[in-house]
Amino acid sequence: MKLGQIVSALIAGAALSACSSPMTAVPQVAVPTHLPNPPPLSQTTGSTEPAAEPEPGEFPHRETSMPVSCDGAGDVAVSFSPVEAGLGNRWLVLTVRNCSAAPITLPAEPVFQAINDDGTIHPAPWRWDEPQGSLVLEPGNDKFVVAHWLSNGHCERGVHELRLQLQGETFSEQDCFQFGGDTAPDREGADGDLYWADDPSQPPG
Repeated sequence: MKLGQIVSALIAGAALSACSSPMTAVPQVAVPTHLPNPPPLSQTTGSTEPAAEPEPGEFPHRETSMPVSCDGAGDVAVSFSPVEAGLGNRWLVLTVRNCSAAPITLPAEPVFQAINDDGTIHPAPWRWDEPQGSLVLEPGNDKFVVAHWLSNGHCERGVHELRLQLQGETFSEQDCFQFGGDTAPDREGADGDLYWADDPSQPPG
């Protein structure tokens, strides 16, 4: 048998086999109709989107953070996670640990301040949602603050530092937040929201 006849026979056999194979139904993919829940966050991994090299004057993305620790802390210790990114959304998780010897009742809406690139200090324009669980934090236990907003697409504009006032202390972090400023998205949810959480991967209560 010639080479051309062999190839033709193989093609015909493959076609016949494909026609005789049962059809497999393709499952329909549900289209999400709500804001995605925050992704699982860790203390050592940062954004799921690749970070571009910062332009002059920009703040680089933090890709790691120090685990929360009571060493040298007062009544509470606070750690800021790296900013997590996905589909234009940004998430930040703060871990709050009770370092005292007695239970602490956390404020429902602690003071958050945002510092712009020009040094202007103003309240962070986030809306507080219902907390998960109790706001009474036992000694040695952790509670989380989950913040969400829509990216303005620029590290060099808007907020470059966040400050949390809690138990008479101020905790702050600088990062490429891509939040606020004259390039901020002008639509619902752009200013963002936050809530107290027992599990930061779950939506507010």
